[in-house]
Amino acid sequence: MPNQEKLLKKIQKKKAELADLESKRLNSMSAIMESMLNNTEPEETEVKFFKMLSRLIEVKRENLKAIQREYNHNNL
Repeated sequence: MPNQEKLLKKIQKKKAELADLESKRLNSMSAIMESMLNNTEPEETEVKFFKMLSRLIEVKRENLKAIQREYNHNNL
């Protein structure tokens, strides 16, 4: 059971990290959309930041899924 508690804490931590990253990506997307609506080019750094956050979120989601699978497997 102690391992299950550790896994639950990991899951909670990963979910919090994902929420933070998704919030940052949303802010970045807003800046990019604002540029587009103003018919200006979005800043290159903002676009790179958005892409980097998107890739990082994908990786974090996969890590979360793996931890959740491990947790579920141990509960069988």
